[in-house]
Amino acid sequence: MKFVAAVFLVPAIVAAGAGTQPDPSLLARVDSSVQGIVASAHVPSISIAIARDGAAVYSHAYGYANLARHSPATEQTHYEIGSITKQFTATAILQLKEGGSTHARPA
Repeated sequence: MKFVAAVFLVPAIVAAGAGTQPDPSLLARVDSSVQGIVASAHVPSISIAIARDGAAVYSHAYGYANLARHSPATEQTHYEIGSITKQFTATAILQLKEGGSTHARPA
């Protein structure tokens, strides 16, 4: 359930204020939730980014990019993804369209 907590914190960060930086207390909650996900789900790493008006306002990587070498993940870490991500991408696109977004453009 920690994953759900992190997902619901993100809209609060994006909606909070019109400044360029999110509230540090909200970022601390996101960091805590994501660190909990890494630990409880036994995943090697997670990277997140939060954007406002098309610009990244926060990004961070958690865990290890390489477990054998104990190399930390960075914001530039490349992740191999599988076909399972297609359903999440499709859902995100449909939600943007349903919400009237004009920012959903094909790559």
